[in-house]
Amino acid sequence: MPYRPEERQARAAANYLANKERINAQRKARVRTAEEKAAAAARMKKYQQKYPERVNEHSRKWKARHGYNSTIVAQRRLATLAGRERPDTCDVCGRGGKIVFDHHHRSDITHRCRTGNTLKRFRGWLCSGCNVALGMVEDNPEILRQLIDYLLRNNPGAA
Repeated sequence: MPYRPEERQARAAANYLANKERINAQRKARVRTAEEKAAAAARMKKYQQKYPERVNEHSRKWKARHGYNSTIVAQRRLATLAGRERPDTCDVCGRGGKIVFDHHHRSDITHRCRTGNTLKRFRGWLCSGCNVALGMVEDNPEILRQLIDYLLRNNPGAA
C-alpha cells in the first residue's frame, strides 16, 4: 500500500519510538571489529583484481546515477554563461589557484538564459582571495575606495 512521503516518515518515526531498544541493539550488533573490516577490505581488493571490468562498469554506473562527474557539465555551463573558458589566473590580481565564477549579487542585474532561468550576470573569473574580498565589502565600490585610502595613509612605502 503506497503512502505519501509525510505519512511514511510519520510511520517510520512511530516505529522507531515503539522499537527503539531493539533497533539500537541491532545497530550495535552490526558494528564490525577492526579485524572484520580488514578482512572485508581484503576480500574487496581480491574481487577488484579478479574482475576489474565489472568493478569499473559498476563504478561508472554508480557515479552517473549519483551525479558524480557533473562538475564537468557544471564547468561547461559556467563557461557558456561567461562566454569564455575558465582561465588559469584571476582577472583582478593575475594569481593562479582556485578560480571561481563571479557574478553580480544585486537582484536587479540579471539575464535570462536559453532555458528561461533568470541568472546573475557574469562579471569575471576571480581567485578565492579576490572573491572573498569583494564579498567582505559587499560589492560596494565606496568601501573599496575607503580601504585604498586607508592603506595609502597607513603604509608609508605604498603607492
